Amino acid sequence: PALASPAAQTFDCNSVTEIPVTECQALLALYTSTNGPGWANHTGWAITTTPCSWYGVQCDEGHVLQLNLYTNQLSGSLPSELGNLTYLQSLGLYNNQLSGSIPPQLGNLPMLLVLRLSNNQLSGSIPPELGNLPNVQNLDLSGNQLSGSIPPQLGNLTSVQNLDLSGNQLSGEIPTSLTNLTRTWGLELSYNLLTASDPTLRAFLSNHSYNWEIYQTVPPTNLRFLVFSSPTSVTLRWTPITYTGDAGYYRLSYATHPNGPYTAVNSYTANKTTTSYTFTGLNLNNDTTYYFVLQSYTLAHGEQQNTLTSGYSAAVSATTSVANAVPSRSYYTTATPTLTWNPVSWAAWYEVQVAKSSNFLPGEFVEIDPLVPAGTLSFTVRSLPNDVYYWRVRALRANGLAGAWSAVDSFVVDAAP
Repeated sequence: PALASPAAQTFDCNSVTEIPVTECQALLALYTSTNGPGWANHTGWAITTTPCSWYGVQCDEGHVLQLNLYTNQLSGSLPSELGNLTYLQSLGLYNNQLSGSIPPQLGNLPMLLVLRLSNNQLSGSIPPELGNLPNVQNLDLSGNQLSGSIPPQLGNLTSVQNLDLSGNQLSGEIPTSLTNLTRTWGLELSYNLLTASDPTLRAFLSNHSYNWEIYQTVPPTNLRFLVFSSPTSVTLRWTPITYTGDAGYYRLSYATHPNGPYTAVNSYTANKTTTSYTFTGLNLNNDTTYYFVLQSYTLAHGEQQNTLTSGYSAAVSATTSVANAVPSRSYYTTATPTLTWNPVSWAAWYEVQVAKSSNFLPGEFVEIDPLVPAGTLSFTVRSLPNDVYYWRVRALRANGLAGAWSAVDSFVVDAAP
């Protein structure tokens, strides 16, 4: 805790007559806990017996109505005594160096219209008690280090017009209760770790929070195993996140159980646009099933003071063996792989099918029914984009009768761009 200045230690709120003693003590607690003598402007504080003349304080009819000390070099934590300023209408402490948590007692301010704590270093979770502010119109907590989920109680703020939670470390599903905020014209949720799956909520956000989703650091999707490149490396492919604009990367973790614990490797992609990568630094045993997950990282930048780390992606598994500890026969670094098979004694032709799924449905084929003479036991596929493919082959007699299809096999194309 901050040390009280000599003036604060000797100041007696019982000598104050223009506001209640509890309100004077709340002001004095703020001065003490945020290094009042170090403020850029602390005129009158803990010196005169007229707190309504102290810098940043406005009163009316014997109560503190406004407390605005923004951009004033406050440092330290917010005291719980601020909850005793029950007539307060505006609390503006943004653009300072405040740290620690937001006191839940701020939810005890029934007349509060404006609460602006942005651009500090406040941490911890958002107190659910802030949902008890029936008249608040402007609630700005952006540019801090707040974490955890958005409390659903914020959906009780039906008078709010501007709610800004951007630039923090908030995570998880956005509560559907925010659809109650029908008066809001500004709902800022960008630069967090947030998701929304409820259709009604997503429709609401599309109308009230422009582009909220494209600036979230969330896990990549569609993670796929390609190959064990060596006993210490693995190559994976995935769909990158939408938010690729600022510096960041993907990092791999692996485990021998789908629920972990996962071990992170010191191997990173160059940026967040990467779609495949060979991660190194693993310690893999033969004949062992491993589970792989990725996390997205966005580095601190500008007003975003946090390096954001997403949760884990859905896991993908693969089993090591002596045979696949090196690039396997089904892994091609060329866009035109050659497929091979064993001969059938009575074959006059071979029919080959290559598709994007193992179902071989119409619209999924990339090669359909090419006929290969019996003396040839291979087929070179036309140029393919990098992806996973499935193929099968069957023998045809000279009279056109076909044998059974082979078992379905898969292959990976991972050609250099």
